[in-house]
Amino acid sequence: MARRVTFLTLGSVLLAAVGIVDFWTGYELSFSIFYLIPISLVVWTIGAPEGYIMAVIAALVWLLVDLKGGQHYSNAAFPYYNASVRLIFFLIVVFLLGQRKAIEAEQAKRQELEIKLRLLERDLLGSKDDPEIQTHIRQN
Repeated sequence: MARRVTFLTLGSVLLAAVGIVDFWTGYELSFSIFYLIPISLVVWTIGAPEGYIMAVIAALVWLLVDLKGGQHYSNAAFPYYNASVRLIFFLIVVFLLGQRKAIEAEQAKRQELEIKLRLLERDLLGSKDDPEIQTHIRQN
């Protein structure tokens, strides 16, 4: 729980910092890559559900920066359209990172199961020593 709070706080502080720097630099510089840093941090350390929340907040921060930063649009709906496009981009990144994290977790589980299966095989069949099994035994 403390880890979760720590990374949510860190992600929020980073997002606020990116928003402030984005505001200071003006609308001529694109900051999309920097908004991905706190989003990615939250997804990877906590999970995709929290990442989706961070993505929505990041899109809202970016919209606020656009509205307050002096950017003039020919149509009042354009900043909201842009915010929607950015939100979709952020949500796609959250989804992909969440999937990547899930795949890595599944691979780690499979690897652990393979080692346990080899240990069981060794115990039951007296198979020759496997270097991976020896490494696992030494670690545990």
